[in-house]
Amino acid sequence: MHADQVDLDVRMRELELRGHVHADAPPFHLSADALSLHRTAHGIVVDGDGRLTFCPCLGTPLSLGFKEVTVAPPGDLFLVSPRLEIFHVPIFWLPWFWLRAPSRVGLLPPEIAWRGVDGLFLGGGVHLPWHGRDGDNVIDLHAGGYVLGGFAVDATARTPTSTTRVRVDQLEQEGGSGLLVDARGSMATSDAGAFRARTAWDFDLLRGARGVYATTELDAASRPFDVGAAEASVEGSSLVVGTGVRMAALRGGDLLTADAAGPYVTVGHDAALGHVGTYDATLDGSVLHETGIGSVALAHGQVGALVAGRASWVGISASLRAAGDAAADGTDTGAIGAVLARAEATLPFVRGFETSDHADPLRHRIEPVVMVEGLASDATGTLASIAARSMTFLSVSGLSTASGEAGIAALGVRSALARWARGDGLEVEANAGGVVDDTGTVRGVIRWRALAGSSIVGLSGEGAHVLSSATGASGDAFVLRARIGSDRFGAPMVAAHLAARDGVDPVAARLLTDAPLEPGAGLLATPGYSGGLRASVPWTRWLTTRGGVDMDLSALVVTAATGSIELRDTCGCFRVRLSASHRLGRDGVDVWATIDVMPH
Repeated sequence: MHADQVDLDVRMRELELRGHVHADAPPFHLSADALSLHRTAHGIVVDGDGRLTFCPCLGTPLSLGFKEVTVAPPGDLFLVSPRLEIFHVPIFWLPWFWLRAPSRVGLLPPEIAWRGVDGLFLGGGVHLPWHGRDGDNVIDLHAGGYVLGGFAVDATARTPTSTTRVRVDQLEQEGGSGLLVDARGSMATSDAGAFRARTAWDFDLLRGARGVYATTELDAASRPFDVGAAEASVEGSSLVVGTGVRMAALRGGDLLTADAAGPYVTVGHDAALGHVGTYDATLDGSVLHETGIGSVALAHGQVGALVAGRASWVGISASLRAAGDAAADGTDTGAIGAVLARAEATLPFVRGFETSDHADPLRHRIEPVVMVEGLASDATGTLASIAARSMTFLSVSGLSTASGEAGIAALGVRSALARWARGDGLEVEANAGGVVDDTGTVRGVIRWRALAGSSIVGLSGEGAHVLSSATGASGDAFVLRARIGSDRFGAPMVAAHLAARDGVDPVAARLLTDAPLEPGAGLLATPGYSGGLRASVPWTRWLTTRGGVDMDLSALVVTAATGSIELRDTCGCFRVRLSASHRLGRDGVDVWATIDVMPH
């Protein structure tokens, strides 16, 4: 405690402080021109027009003022007439507020949001830590209501190894409820020598039409399936055996139903292939009960191998990856699978250039490349669609449901310039050759790839331009992500992403862009062009603006837009953010304000 003048009234048991007053009750710190302190049964009562801080920097530009505060050790503050100020101008006021350290039970800041056509939402919450130290294990409970009629209840539990969130949202004018469950985590149960036992779970659910409509996140609303799994596994140095239960359903279905659910067993193994490569293999079997179909036995398998070496000056590498699903219901069977193979030979030339760091010279590599690659996908049997759909439901590595084959042979050049220890580098590759699509037509193709990385620049992209032929027009397939700047270092940042499939079938598009074997609902499944832009500008140490937009560039339709203004103190212990967003499929604009208190 510090003040220019201190007066003690022994009879009234009061302490009067004047001039540059500072009083500490960690993790809270009080300051004012004048304060009066006296002890009560509940703690020390502080009267006066003062300000509350959690760390030395609070107050620029944000401050928290009060008329009276009761300090109740070890970590409670009861504030009368608290007000949030920006440059000492009040912007928010409450008649009373209870503030506690993160390790103590307490109230959460109020929630205020304008949720598009849902209208105004007002809510509050309570913070409930348990067991762990410093708030490592906590439950945050939120509840609130819509002015138009309706409510939302949200519970989030966090531990050092797991996060679980459950939200129920109901709006009377829509006549339905929505349920969100987002839970993931793991826990080690034993560690016996070379083997470790572990339990893990992962649930991503948006149930009910209201659940999908209420979310402001386009990515969450556009996912086709709800999935969930809980597993117990034993892990060795190269072998994993697990068993558990999994469920799946079309996103937005009835609240408490699952389209597919049942037990499963999975075995995975990976190892080195001598000194020249690696391989991995996974087998998965399950019995699911599917609504309207009955019980279906499903099997999934995938295997991959990579071999790389040298023959004199020539570098040689080859890779193979295959995946397949099969289904049987006692009457019919079906299967779907895909195989991707790649081989290349290179002749690398490397030159080093000295830099100020002799241990990390600038290296330039240039190498001609000869490459051959092929992809085949096929489906057979009456249950092929069930096999593909069920494994897609369950977030297992899936396949394109499109049947067909594609191959490419090309000659080109690859070049890289980098300082490896710093992680700064640029790599580009271009080649030309011929691609064979599912119809057997051979077309010319120009293929490219680019990678760049540093603290201020990031680039990753790959794609191809397919030349026109006598039987078909030209086409393009590419995916591209770029970044300039980095908000991690307090600098402006602009990031963009583009993806396209135009005039190229889905199987060939995946081959030309090195996309993984994935479900037909995934990347490049839909023709056309799409893209997005994100930007972050820290105008000062305490003011940052962020914004972004995603578009269907073929139809010139905005699919999502978001923006925010953030005010924070100079060392990050207090933050106020005003955000707004709009997404395709949800009418109106959502606006909300958040106040984050982060004591050090």
